[in-house]
Amino acid sequence: ESYQITLGGDATLNAAIGERLGPGLDAEDVPDAIESIVAVYLKHRAPSEPFIETVRRIGLEPFKAIVQEKLHAPA
Repeated sequence: ESYQITLGGDATLNAAIGERLGPGLDAEDVPDAIESIVAVYLKHRAPSEPFIETVRRIGLEPFKAIVQEKLHAPA
């Protein structure tokens, strides 16, 4: 069983489907991936900028890179 993480979706009148960050994750890897995603947001956000606006402004690559780095880091 694996879990897909998507970012960039929008449930407002500007509806959009999020894009996958990469391959599916094992359940035990999901919490670390979420922490990494939040860390990228906190590092790159402008004052008072919502998460989705940060994702749109900087793109998915910084999020993808940190998640992949964490998954392939030695234990």
